[in-house]
Amino acid sequence: MKHKKFSMAFFSGMILLLAGTGSLMIAAMGQINEKMNVSANTTLLNSTRMISDSLLNNFSSDQQQLETCANLFSRINLGQPETLVRALAEYADATTFFRFYFIGNDGTGWDSAGDPLKAADLDFDEIALSQGKTGYSDAYIGASGRLQITYQTPVKIDGELAGALYADKTMANYHSPSLFTFSGGAGSAFVIQGDDGAWIIDSSASNTDDLYAFLTKQNNDSVHLDTLKKLIAESRSGTIRIQYHQQSSFLCFIPLDSSHH
Repeated sequence: MKHKKFSMAFFSGMILLLAGTGSLMIAAMGQINEKMNVSANTTLLNSTRMISDSLLNNFSSDQQQLETCANLFSRINLGQPETLVRALAEYADATTFFRFYFIGNDGTGWDSAGDPLKAADLDFDEIALSQGKTGYSDAYIGASGRLQITYQTPVKIDGELAGALYADKTMANYHSPSLFTFSGGAGSAFVIQGDDGAWIIDSSASNTDDLYAFLTKQNNDSVHLDTLKKLIAESRSGTIRIQYHQQSSFLCFIPLDSSHH
């Protein structure tokens, strides 16, 4: 896995996926007729949009959940580390986030395991404490040892900023077999980084770093891969013929921010 950040951003309650940085890929893994008709093409694109919308809704729901926790958190005594850590641990136990942490105005804080931490040591672009903004980070390799994102929100007491609450979640948690497979298991979905094809969510167990390495292993020629790279880099939507397990298949692709276009 490449240890790099991925450009996904969330500002002021609006999901914004930067142009060309995230595409949802759906590969039709079964044999398809030589000429795919308009209806089949529309079906694939609609399936892609449905998965895209579901993912974005999940991000929004998780952000709202953290904000709810922050409202509850503001009622406890933040000056008592034992009370603070206990509340963080309870949040982690009750949610799908694997780690919660709080950092006060002095730049120091605690996580849900009782370990101290500092704002200066965070591995992502912090905006909750420094700017008083709610959002989530770029995807990065963090404490989980896997690709993850961190949700963040300010904690206010009597209208004044008292610190910030953070919650970590692995990207793998967003993979649902019911969502990322279709047509009776004949199709699979992936989320990739638009600029280089690196996996954000890989549902294929491909053991590769990116989509293009995966397709190369499937004996797809460089001409097709170059065409696909160009289309994705231009934030285009469409379908392209590929080889998968020695079968002629189609790959449908659409930028995550184009789910209603």
